[in-house]
Amino acid sequence: MNIILPDPDFVDHTYWENKTQFQLASDRYEYWVLFAVEKGGFRFKIGSLSGSAQFSEAVLCPPGVKFNREVLDPVTFHFLSFKAAKTLNRSDTIPLSPLKLTFSDKQRLLNTLFQLRNCAAANATAKEKICQKWSAHLLSDLLMQFAWENSQPAHAQSNRDDSGDPLLRTARLRIEETALRQLSLGELASELGMSPVQLTRRFKARYGLSPSALQQSIRLQKARTLLTETSFTLEEIAEECGYESGFYLSRLFKKQVGTSPSEYRSRFRI
Repeated sequence: MNIILPDPDFVDHTYWENKTQFQLASDRYEYWVLFAVEKGGFRFKIGSLSGSAQFSEAVLCPPGVKFNREVLDPVTFHFLSFKAAKTLNRSDTIPLSPLKLTFSDKQRLLNTLFQLRNCAAANATAKEKICQKWSAHLLSDLLMQFAWENSQPAHAQSNRDDSGDPLLRTARLRIEETALRQLSLGELASELGMSPVQLTRRFKARYGLSPSALQQSIRLQKARTLLTETSFTLEEIAEECGYESGFYLSRLFKKQVGTSPSEYRSRFRI
């Protein structure tokens, strides 16, 4: 299958978590946009293309084309916009056609989305410049992964093993399920028949970050959501996110995100 994709000139990236509905049922965009689903799903119609998208899928919409959409299940997704680097009056131009992207290597996709999630909040902080560059790289990686997978013979795709190490997959799922509660690394390692050192080493080699770093990322993302979508006090948010106090959360938030919780709430609250 020969897939032609635009060469992206990155514009912006926004991360949306557990959206129950889109603010607009339809829209047109100045640039190319990619909706990459992390969780949940939505129904869409873009020109003559229609269907639904969920995890391991993304929707690519050309500039100026009407994008109709409706949430099916509370959807968490990445919204990436970019310009096509190729000049549109050349014979080898990218056709202005919508496209649904389905990814075979789900583990690689998960890793890319995880890194995008980490970039999302930092894009508007002191780390903005480097995170925008990293988001641009990850956008290119998403498009290249899809193009590469669809350039492979059918038998090569059917033989792909994206299951990974079952113990590490179990560890990741356990961390994601319990991130907002207390689960020690020692307890998790014991459940899997490993030492904490073995688990950390293998987990980091597989996913590019330690179990504790994954837990912290999930907790801080939850804190960002509560700051922008609720009126909870910092103490209440700390309790919801599994932290011992609002003071500790404030120090950690400032260190990791680059701004204080109060500044973040003031800047991003809708």
